[in-house]
Amino acid sequence: MNTPVLIGVGQTVYRGEPRKAPELSPVGLAAEAARRALADAGLTPEQAGIDRIAAVRMTADNRPPGRHPFGAASNFPRAVANRIGAAPRIAIYGVIGGQSPQAFVNECAEALHAGACEMALIVAAEATGLERAATRAGIELDWHEEVEGQLDDRGPGDIAIHPLEVRHGLYVPVIVYSLIEHAQRARLGRSRTAHLKAMAELFAGFSKVAAANPYSQFPLERSAGFLSTVSADNYPVSDPYPKWLVAQDAVNQGAAVLMTTDARADALGVPREKRVYLHGYATLADLPLIERPDLGRSRAAGLAAAAAFDMARARAEQVGPMDIYSCFPCAVVAACEALGIPADYGERLTVTGGLPYFGGPGNAYSLFAIAALAERLRAAPGELGLISANGGFMSKESVGLYSTNRPRKWRPLQASELEARITAERVLVDPTPDGLAAIESFTISYAKGQPVGAAIIARTEAGARTAAAALPGSPEFGALLTGEPIGRRIRVESGAKANAFRFSD
Repeated sequence: MNTPVLIGVGQTVYRGEPRKAPELSPVGLAAEAARRALADAGLTPEQAGIDRIAAVRMTADNRPPGRHPFGAASNFPRAVANRIGAAPRIAIYGVIGGQSPQAFVNECAEALHAGACEMALIVAAEATGLERAATRAGIELDWHEEVEGQLDDRGPGDIAIHPLEVRHGLYVPVIVYSLIEHAQRARLGRSRTAHLKAMAELFAGFSKVAAANPYSQFPLERSAGFLSTVSADNYPVSDPYPKWLVAQDAVNQGAAVLMTTDARADALGVPREKRVYLHGYATLADLPLIERPDLGRSRAAGLAAAAAFDMARARAEQVGPMDIYSCFPCAVVAACEALGIPADYGERLTVTGGLPYFGGPGNAYSLFAIAALAERLRAAPGELGLISANGGFMSKESVGLYSTNRPRKWRPLQASELEARITAERVLVDPTPDGLAAIESFTISYAKGQPVGAAIIARTEAGARTAAAALPGSPEFGALLTGEPIGRRIRVESGAKANAFRFSD
């Protein structure tokens, strides 16, 4: 009876103007979501006896020491616990990455099964929207909290970025995903125009779901026509993306998930219809983008999904409701390819509405997806639901399979050699190239709607990967703005700051 189970979920969103109110800080939003999760389970904090709380890392803390213009809680998980009247033995502040919520569910499930805890609460929140609005309006907020007590702060964690990528500015998500997107587009045989149309059609379905979701930050349905048309409201941010095809992080949202064991749920009288079980899971890390065999695929997602389905003794075609991480269109397509499901019907691929329209609360998004999926599964007992969570630059993948059906026998995932299979496929990188190469992908950066920089990833004649940049006004920069650069032959030259290239075909 030590089978781990989700018994309560909660979400909250704020769409109003900034004001000085403790409930509108990130801690306040997370605490409100936690109260809702407890109420959803029919429990008070005293009854629940939460002995472990895990908090998803806030965006501002992605790099130490963190940037909090209005202050922050010194111990985020315990600050949330204090607000709801809980006194956990263990408080954890996670690493960066959108895989974190599902990875925390996996970790807490293992701890519950092993008897290391009896009641676990996972929380997350962001108030980036309020922070920016208050700054623009000259409103001084106070989110500072000094909180005592044990804290397992795991720091930012490993970041899969190659030094050559850093040299060329390839560490900003919208830039790196643009490289992935173009590589994927080329493999699918699409022109730039055709791919923009395909991205817009896919994400229009996500937008439709978000418009009907009461917890969406941006509940407005946007058509494929709007999404594929550059305008004042949909300006270019990084080729091939206009604004509303990428994750929007100016959100004020909180989420929470409450977990325990079947035995404790029985003792507390939690109704059977509230229980949602984790049937299969896996979390895997990938190589830095420039070292991956295929720039437009996710090997980690494929291996993680296979491990999760094997653990659950299930197949992809059995999945009903699902949520595919949707920071950028290529992430959705790559996950669908890894799962073996079609990526041409956006409404079926999300239970929230996705990061551009529901909202992209930093590392926390998939906790909202898990909460929404749990509610969907309760309404359709026996169906199999799926969460595919993505961190970094398709660098960290976490998969979870859920159902209201109780597993016949729950066992934690056994350690495997999956990551060794990924590292064995590593592509060699040449940081100081000098010779001929072929472009594999590219992107153009924009500021205020104007192109300001460009970069490429190329494969040398020796088979190594390399990167190079082009400056505005150069012939190379102009050639990247239109036409099809992928596959073109170039000569790459090593540079002190950045490598340079010129076309040789």
